[in-house]
Amino acid sequence: PTGVKEGNYIHKLPVAIAQGKEEGQTAFVFGGIHGDEINGVELAEKTLFSINPKQLRGAIIFLPVLNPTGFFNRQRNVSFDNKDLNRSFEFFPKSES
Repeated sequence: PTGVKEGNYIHKLPVAIAQGKEEGQTAFVFGGIHGDEINGVELAEKTLFSINPKQLRGAIIFLPVLNPTGFFNRQRNVSFDNKDLNRSFEFFPKSES
């Protein structure tokens, strides 16, 4: 586990890696991007425990709770800046129009 500090408290985060027998690509599975939505957390954990590494090529990294401060405070946004973590990713460069 790794951790995220909030005030004097450190939220411990479970991280798991399913490493296949053969080399291949790596996938990332996460849940809990919104702290008040817990379905993704359970789905990530169920997926982790359903993987048979002997039948896997490559690796899968699991981070069931991507927004630990929101999850532990039961709020949608990240608690220290009140931002929606789901709006913090930029997948495509912004066009210059």
